[in-house]
Amino acid sequence: MGSELWVTLVPFEEDFDAALQKARAKVFQDGAYGYSGRKKPQTIKEAIERGGEEGTHSVLDMTAVTKRQTAGTVTPLSKQTLLKLFQTERPTEADWWKKYFAVRDRIERGRGILVVLYENEVPAKIVFAGLAWD
Repeated sequence: MGSELWVTLVPFEEDFDAALQKARAKVFQDGAYGYSGRKKPQTIKEAIERGGEEGTHSVLDMTAVTKRQTAGTVTPLSKQTLLKLFQTERPTEADWWKKYFAVRDRIERGRGILVVLYENEVPAKIVFAGLAWD
């Protein structure tokens, strides 16, 4: 398939790990991921297993929030990167959609990033984005 960009938005919460788990649950519930077989997986673990080496092409492949990009995790963008990409430390959702392909260049395969999105200078959403394994 090639390494494709996936994106998931969730309401803001200060606990990024909890937000990640809610994003995973939402994507699983909505069936917004790739898997092998005709029958829908019954658990996130089963979906990941069926994805094999290619993964699920979704946030399901991300297990934790970390400070450094490592396989299977998401990392917040640094203040310097936010300024470089968005010209602000507080990007809006509109800013995100204007620049999300530029963000793609900062992500390695099998890894993800997170960005807090603001409305009226107040945190409103978290966007998780990453590249599929293949």
